[in-house]
Amino acid sequence: LGSCPKCKKHELVLVTLRNKKRFVSCNGRNSKSCDVTLPITQKGRIYKTGKTCPHCGYPIVKRVSRGKSPWIFCVNWSKCPGNAGRKTSGDNK
Repeated sequence: LGSCPKCKKHELVLVTLRNKKRFVSCNGRNSKSCDVTLPITQKGRIYKTGKTCPHCGYPIVKRVSRGKSPWIFCVNWSKCPGNAGRKTSGDNK
């Protein structure tokens, strides 16, 4: 997806487990040199855009799901300062 902003020497990759759960992780996770793991949406296809977030430096990706508009977001969406004013799905109570 792009280079890891924390360790700066490995790449961030999309990891899919046997139970079909997926997340973003740094390649250095296996060698214990970097511990970056990030949650990501479980539905749709993820495509890299080649852009980085101006707020936190993580890669920006595009999720495409059948019947829905494409969603372009930072892989650090849960902690990115650029998302501070946005509503999440749990905020509509």
